[in-house]
Amino acid sequence: MKQQRRAVYLACEEMDFTWGEEDVDWFVGMWHDGLSLPEIAAKLKRCPDEVAILAIDQARKRRIHKRTGGVWGDSIRAANE
Repeated sequence: MKQQRRAVYLACEEMDFTWGEEDVDWFVGMWHDGLSLPEIAAKLKRCPDEVAILAIDQARKRRIHKRTGGVWGDSIRAANE
């Protein structure tokens, strides 16, 4: 007997999580350069939430690492100086 499925909810269905390889490489470079997540999103012309998911993906793949300012990048350090 086949088990019945519950209704499925797909989160963030309206977002676009597809990326070109060149955009991913640009993201990684900007992350390493210390740009904040909102700055990166603006330069890539993408929603910050979509860029945040890309950051999670790239961290899991070990292409980016934790940094002092986290998603705020070097802007946190600059604001405190």
